Amino acid sequence: MLDKARGETKREKLHCDKKLKVIKQDITKYTRVLELTEERLLEAQKKKKSLSLELESARTTRERMQSLNSALLKRQEERRKVLESEERVRAKMMRESLDKKETRIKDLQDQIRDLRSFLKTRNSVKCAKREGATVVDVSVTGGRSNDSDKKSTPSSSRRRRRTSRGSKKRHGQDEKKS
Repeated sequence: MLDKARGETKREKLHCDKKLKVIKQDITKYTRVLELTEERLLEAQKKKKSLSLELESARTTRERMQSLNSALLKRQEERRKVLESEERVRAKMMRESLDKKETRIKDLQDQIRDLRSFLKTRNSVKCAKREGATVVDVSVTGGRSNDSDKKSTPSSSRRRRRTSRGSKKRHGQDEKKS
């Protein structure tokens, strides 16, 4: 019995040794897994810290960019207002310039019309003088310098000239008939 008990104890011891060996292998295996997990945890913590720094940097950059954007938008709006104001002033100056040019053109057209009228009248006077008509100079107004007198004078002188020419021609025709 004692041998039997010793044999059983030996078997139990072998069995326990096997279990102990398996447990030691499991402990070694799990220790390695635990070490790898701790390494990964440290790497993850480092990565988390790095990402936190990047996030903070990105937030700072975003805030700076928002500030710059606001400043740029404000400057852009101010510049737009300045440009609109300058455009209004430029448009006003262009209108004034155009009005001045139109006035000048109208004045020049009036001067051309007056010059043509003068040249036509001078031509008529020269022709009348060549034909022997009496031409009365109406530029001498006898001391009057009223504009209305000057305007009415040329038309009355034209009437006189026509009358003079007509009567001269009639006299010429009468002379020829005689």
